[in-house]
Amino acid sequence: MILKNVCSGPYRRIIPVVTLLAVVLLWKMPVILCGVLAVIAAVIIDNKKSLFVFIRSGIYGAGAEMIAIYFGVWNYTNPQFFGIPAWLPILWGIAALYIRSGKN
Repeated sequence: MILKNVCSGPYRRIIPVVTLLAVVLLWKMPVILCGVLAVIAAVIIDNKKSLFVFIRSGIYGAGAEMIAIYFGVWNYTNPQFFGIPAWLPILWGIAALYIRSGKN
């Protein structure tokens, strides 16, 4: 259970810090950022249910942002498709898994 090991004790605080640093430092390089976030996701996805939560949250979170952008609520500086960055669905998935790990 990689998720339980990474998301327990002092290691639990590392995931959001590393994820945030990756986004802040690499947002202008979306392909590299997608790769880094995919590695983070691979580390914390430990079973089929986690994978399902990751995919579902990525789709719903990014979809909600696309709708908000369509209606002019906000926009992104460097969007790749439908007004959002390519890495955003991965980020939503990571966020959902991190939140879910706190409930277990």
